[in-house]
Amino acid sequence: MGVLTRPELPPGDLRTLSEALHEAHHRAGRPSLRDLAREVGCSRTTVSAVFSEPRPPRWGLLELVVEALGADPARFHALWLRATGGMADAVERPPVPTALLRQTPSAVNGFTGRDTLVGALDQLLEPGPPAAVPIGVLTGTAGVGKTALARQWAHRRAEWYPDGTLYVDLHGYHPGPAVTAHDVLGEFIRALSPGKAAVPEGSRERAGLYRSLLAGRRILVMLDNARTAAQVEDLLPGSAGCAAVVTSRDSLGELVVHYGAVRLEVDLMKDAEAHDLLSSLVGERVTSEPGPVAELIGTCARLPLALRIAGELIDSRPGESIAEMADELRGLDLLDGVRAVFSWSYEHLEELPAQLFRRLALHPGSRFQLAGCAALLGVDLRTARTATDTLTRVHLLERLPGNRFRMHDLLRLYSTEFGETSPEASRRLFDVCCRDARAAATYSSAAADPKNRGQQWLSDERATLLAVAGVSGRHAVELSGILAAFLDAGGHYDDAETLHGLALRAATDAGERAGALDRLGLVHRRRGRFDPALAEHSEAAVLFQECGDRAGLASARQNIGIIHWRCGRYPQALDALEPALELHRQAGNRSGEGATLFNLGIVHRRLGDYPRAAACHEQAVALLEEIGDRPGLGKALNNLAALLLYRGEPEPAQTALLRGLEIQRHLGDRAGENAVLSNLGLAQEQLGRLDEAEESFRLALRIADEIAYPVGRIDALRGLGVTAARRLSFGRAAELLREAVDLAGQLGEGGSRIGATRELGEVLLAAEASAKRTSGASAGPDSRASAGPRRLVSGASAPDAFPEAAAVLAEALRAAVLAGDRYEEAMTRVALGDPLGAELLAELGLTPGASPAPAA
Repeated sequence: MGVLTRPELPPGDLRTLSEALHEAHHRAGRPSLRDLAREVGCSRTTVSAVFSEPRPPRWGLLELVVEALGADPARFHALWLRATGGMADAVERPPVPTALLRQTPSAVNGFTGRDTLVGALDQLLEPGPPAAVPIGVLTGTAGVGKTALARQWAHRRAEWYPDGTLYVDLHGYHPGPAVTAHDVLGEFIRALSPGKAAVPEGSRERAGLYRSLLAGRRILVMLDNARTAAQVEDLLPGSAGCAAVVTSRDSLGELVVHYGAVRLEVDLMKDAEAHDLLSSLVGERVTSEPGPVAELIGTCARLPLALRIAGELIDSRPGESIAEMADELRGLDLLDGVRAVFSWSYEHLEELPAQLFRRLALHPGSRFQLAGCAALLGVDLRTARTATDTLTRVHLLERLPGNRFRMHDLLRLYSTEFGETSPEASRRLFDVCCRDARAAATYSSAAADPKNRGQQWLSDERATLLAVAGVSGRHAVELSGILAAFLDAGGHYDDAETLHGLALRAATDAGERAGALDRLGLVHRRRGRFDPALAEHSEAAVLFQECGDRAGLASARQNIGIIHWRCGRYPQALDALEPALELHRQAGNRSGEGATLFNLGIVHRRLGDYPRAAACHEQAVALLEEIGDRPGLGKALNNLAALLLYRGEPEPAQTALLRGLEIQRHLGDRAGENAVLSNLGLAQEQLGRLDEAEESFRLALRIADEIAYPVGRIDALRGLGVTAARRLSFGRAAELLREAVDLAGQLGEGGSRIGATRELGEVLLAAEASAKRTSGASAGPDSRASAGPRRLVSGASAPDAFPEAAAVLAEALRAAVLAGDRYEEAMTRVALGDPLGAELLAELGLTPGASPAPAA
């Protein structure tokens, strides 16, 4: 059972919508926030906001909640339209640069025929009144022109979808693994939400966020080359105004039955259409030899792909009649005829492009870089370009922007029939992939990369690099080290866990095994799995020590220290971090030295030694700035600001945080951006700017949910809870802080759990006290700025008069004393009315005043 907060709204359409939603919740048996969040696929806070915030939610999110309650979406859509003034644009959503969503590949030159199918797509997908999402399924055999038709129609009707087109080739019949909906959702979310380079961990959460981002927009979703309905179900839009076009060799009957899709059969071209296509390619020669042309069309099975290849060959052999060419193919069945047309084109290639065509079968990815083509051939880029130009001219390869190429599945399958094997060519290809990835990773963290070209290259090639790791253990080990920082910063935790796992299995010595374990530990730490993370870092430390790798040992011990302070074990954290600092210095690893310094600063701050903490943070900032380590500097600035917030200095903290935020956003470090935003919210809260603080915390919470970063979620929830308390919304504050306490307890995040428990106790105390007071002046906290750690309650009576609050505060005190967290002990004693609290604060050089700040 669950009771949800009702917002205070004046009479009107928004109030009608809110009351209808709460009534639906009552009729559904009042399911809990936890159950609703699980059903909808997002956080409890997000679902709670749908019920409690005094503004309309996004339609896509509201629709999911309505469906979870078993209510009528059509009725609620009408209520929502009235509440938003009938305009989809009334819903608050991030702006989307239209150029980013023009993802449809270029239309096919010389496209002819298919008038009936084009008209059917027009009728099915033409925009109209709000209704179910129209879905067109173009089905037919390989090479029949499904993709060409879909692309041609999308370009012809682009104005129907002013917010753009999302496109993906699902590689359903590619020789390698098909693309999963889970991965595509990540790419679509990034395109719909520019600058948000990461996505939730779970597929359900990704699907929910994706449909929420589509809500209120007119977008065409093109899902090309699907193998099964399951591959596309999560990618279908859920909001009226959007539409989907799916192409597949399968009939995809489940989409028709369950989603109301309309299936359009793309049959072989009619004789007249095939004739027109050849005519557009080779001109008048087609009309001069009608009989041989008809025979050639039959041999090509009226498949556009085969006809294009045949047309190119005819055009390239002006001295030979079409009849002579048709004679070469006479007597073959349709399948062999198509294969013969492919071979016809292949056999007329010079040796270098022919060799490239065969060797592209060795490439594990679906898109080919020019540099990769050169590596397969063992030639320079200019020579490789000559080969790719030849293959694109004869339609055996398709050119993409940025010196990239792809191949039709039928041609890819045909290329594998040659059985080309060349371990040396594969090695060269994989070496080039690693070389270019290393260069991009180095460039992406440099100040000389203002447009993030290195990061963009890594994003574009991520799937290919992971495919390389999947087929070559040696290169998996190398790529694990190269891509670790990029995958971590972008929140690509699924890919990181897969890659580092491959590296661990492929490791051939203790050093390689230790490196993979250390990187796996980081992924598990990000996901809040502290126990396996600690085990992996500890095993890595033993292996690094055995092989005499000081830098590796320093990294492992530093990571062990971070786990300990995360769990509130501060003496153990010091025992790990202090040797790590010395090892980094011995190894000459100044970046590692800087990172260890600011982690030591965090521990000293938690233990109440502010002078030592300040020295550590200031040294870290100076060192990392000196060596130009921008990723490290962004984190160091954040942690220096956290100390300043503890000392009640919000203005210099804000200055450091804004600089750190710029760095983190430039680098695409989502976890880092989350931490900076939470601290920025605390600085704004201390300065009395509650609206700005709430916005910062909400953005931090959204990032944490997008990248499935639970520690970052705790920090944002605490900030929102404190801000709600400042507004005297004690019920809302307690709800947020309870969620933070629960999540911290689940993770074993000791420091955050102590702080959130203390804040919850203060909120309960304020709520109980204000209910008994008659004077508004002393009813609770205010939003005025003040120096020093500020209590959430000012002037409250003795806590023992309020049993629930006293019990929660007593729990916080026990935990703080056990952990040696002098700040939290002092603040909790103050809240409990214990005179020792003020004495402890004085020892720390503080006077009562601000709430604590999360660390990076």
